[in-house]
Amino acid sequence: MRIGVADPADRDVAPLVAGYIAAMHALEVGGGLYTLDHARLSAPDITFLTARDGATVVGFAALRHLGDDRGEIKSMATTPGFERRGVARALLDHIVMIARQRQWRRLNLETGSGPGFVAARTLYTAFGFVDGPSYGDYGDDPLLTFFYMDL
Repeated sequence: MRIGVADPADRDVAPLVAGYIAAMHALEVGGGLYTLDHARLSAPDITFLTARDGATVVGFAALRHLGDDRGEIKSMATTPGFERRGVARALLDHIVMIARQRQWRRLNLETGSGPGFVAARTLYTAFGFVDGPSYGDYGDDPLLTFFYMDL
């Protein structure tokens, strides 16, 4: 598996991003939805990564610089059919490596608190992220769960 910087509008990446955005909208049951669209995933404060198996895109992740020495894992998805093959873990490894290279001290993330997000929460806690307070513009929302990892 190769992981590298990519453009979310690339022909082979855009359908996965669109599917992810649609899935997040389907899971949202109230409160705010903080999923980034294609344009926002291309913003200068975002590092957009894809994981590839040969020529096939098997997942993506977005890393956002929050300023100073902090970053946020903003989006992550695995291509349907490639779940439970280590794609998300490989993307997390790569994100942590980038954050350390940038000498960031903390990685934050938010995810849903509902049943549709159990796999994500399980992965993050197994990876070493711990529950934390809301940050940035999120505010307190019972539909969201916040995690962080000190680097």
